Amino acid sequence: MTGRASRDRDERLPERMRDYRIEAEPRQSPDLHKLVQLFIGMARSRAEQDRTTPATDADTVLPASEQCRDGEVESEAQEANG
Repeated sequence: MTGRASRDRDERLPERMRDYRIEAEPRQSPDLHKLVQLFIGMARSRAEQDRTTPATDADTVLPASEQCRDGEVESEAQEANG
C-alpha cells in the first residue's frame, strides 16, 4: 500500500490485521444486556488472572499522588478542593 492508506495503518499490528476497519452504527436502543455481559466477562477474567498470578510488592504500593496523614488517605485533588 502507498499514499495515505499506508500512513493510516498501525505498523504495530500483524500484517493480516492492518487492513481491518471498525465501523460503529448508532442504534435507537443500545443493547445494554450485551454490554453488561461484556463487563462481567472482563471482571471475571481479571479476577481469575489475579487469583492465578501472585501479587508483588509493586502491585500493593499506593500511587505517588496519594498521601497518608493521620491514618487517612487523601489525593492531591481532594486537598486542592479544600
